[in-house]
Amino acid sequence: MKIKYLLSGTAVFLWVLTFNTAYGQLMAYEAETDSIIGQGIRLLHEEYFDQSLATFQQVIERYPNSPMGYFYAAAVYLFISENYRVVAPEAKFDSLCNIAIKKGEHAIRRNPEDAFSRLYLGGTYGFRGVHKARKRQWLQAFRDGWRGITNLKAAAEIDPQLWDVYYGLGLYHYWRSAKAGILKSLRLIKDERQRGINEIWTAIKKGHYSEIEGKYALVYIYYNEQNYEKALQLNQELYQRFPTDPACLYMRARLFQRLSRWEEMKKTFEKLLACILNSKYKTIGYQVECHYGIAYALKKMGKFSQALEECKKAMALIKKRDPSRELEGPLENFSDIVRMTKNLCDELQKLTSGG
Repeated sequence: MKIKYLLSGTAVFLWVLTFNTAYGQLMAYEAETDSIIGQGIRLLHEEYFDQSLATFQQVIERYPNSPMGYFYAAAVYLFISENYRVVAPEAKFDSLCNIAIKKGEHAIRRNPEDAFSRLYLGGTYGFRGVHKARKRQWLQAFRDGWRGITNLKAAAEIDPQLWDVYYGLGLYHYWRSAKAGILKSLRLIKDERQRGINEIWTAIKKGHYSEIEGKYALVYIYYNEQNYEKALQLNQELYQRFPTDPACLYMRARLFQRLSRWEEMKKTFEKLLACILNSKYKTIGYQVECHYGIAYALKKMGKFSQALEECKKAMALIKKRDPSRELEGPLENFSDIVRMTKNLCDELQKLTSGG
């Protein structure tokens, strides 16, 4: 299957902060604040969303004039939106992003050399740009993406040892090259994929808050590089820590698919489907893809009748999806999932009828 990320053409840089629920650095790495943010991140990935928001509220109260706390709070709503492919948290997300941007722009007007504020400002623009891209609002996404990468580059120039910034820069350098297409073959854009990977590893190893999201990002990158074993190795680390995280389970299932590990693929999609159905956000499109994935694995295992039943479940859900309330997935558009489901259903009808 052809991987379909958020970027295309000149808008490639928008991946600079995709899945960026990684978190920038403190203004002074104070131990207590450092601990608060770390706790908020763990709660977020364990899906204790209210507790995570309450934890980040403490950061807002400590630094009311900084974009920092608002950035983290916005990350919670982006996390929900991306992990469950829902538009629902949008109003709160937009409000927090607007406050963070206002605080950040004010800070750098007062001091253009404020690397930390530029990091948070760039991160917030990146958040908003990614969300717009997932809604296919390309012009707005392009604008925010440009502002995001501009501030991240400035932060790195001001303070080259601001290690967490290399997470965003690494994503930018990798995906810009990976999606450059003919521009790269004509040498109009350098191939900086390895540079990007190296930068993300730097952020993971030296940064304060990039380890988790850096590894999530590298799972996607190694998937795109067709280095599925390496991607699964990182995914396994994340799975041991966050066994019910939908993003982790989704890529785990897709990696098992690429490695022809059909039973594990089936069980992982089943677990993911259960997580979705047990959540507040029972996204129809996500359910359809899970049923398709289960059916695909069953077909590969030679269990055609069971596979057909899963396909029928997927087909029954397709018309119930409201695209205004749901986001697209990270690898294929919903229209592609529908097409693949219909094709698989037709194939299974023939196999089970002896045709």
